[in-house]
Amino acid sequence: MSTRSRHYWWLYLAVGSILCGLYVFKAPFQGSGPVINGLGLYGVIGVVGGIRVHKPKAAVAWWFMAAGLLLFFLGDVYTYSYPKLFHADVPFPSPGDAMYIGVYPVLMVGLLLLVRRRNQRASHGPGVIDSVIMSVGLSLVSFLFLIAPYIHDASLSFVPKAVSIAYPTGDLILLAAAIRLAVDAGKRRPSFYLLIASIVTLLLTDFIYGILILNGTYNHQLWLDAGWIFFYLLWGAAALHPSMV
Repeated sequence: MSTRSRHYWWLYLAVGSILCGLYVFKAPFQGSGPVINGLGLYGVIGVVGGIRVHKPKAAVAWWFMAAGLLLFFLGDVYTYSYPKLFHADVPFPSPGDAMYIGVYPVLMVGLLLLVRRRNQRASHGPGVIDSVIMSVGLSLVSFLFLIAPYIHDASLSFVPKAVSIAYPTGDLILLAAAIRLAVDAGKRRPSFYLLIASIVTLLLTDFIYGILILNGTYNHQLWLDAGWIFFYLLWGAAALHPSMV
């Protein structure tokens, strides 16, 4: 492996961080749809680039992750392009919501395939029990604060209610897979920590977004977009780091 390829990950992360800073703080990039869409594509390219450069044995797992990020990117393209093209707010639910919700099971499959590769006995032993206990405990928080309010919201018809519940449910699916990865018997290398950091960033950002939506205080805060951007960047950096193999 060349010396240059060992540094791809932090160069990638540095460039993405600068672009994120411009998106949040500096006009004319501030709040720009093309900029955040470009950063979404940048995340997909990072994962695909990592697969191509490092050729991991768990390539199928990483391709599922690339597909998950691609769905997120396509959801962003729809969401940020719709108001400019149609001069109206994005409807809810919309095709963009279908793409966003599809992200979670696709990423979950990739993570579970990675767990299987890291530990051939991943479906047995105390790690499974620990992950189930932790997943159930953390799921209660999401149910109380994000899912239950929608269940009892009589103002929503069935489809909007189902879509609203699907988002935190998707987070729970991803959370369970992430916990399974975190407690498995595989080695802890930089790529592992970058991947976990990406997942935690996504879950925290989604949780805060859900609370803001329920409280009626969400108004497209750019700092919240930064959370989703770093979800992209950290996942791409995890794929580009040599330890991803």
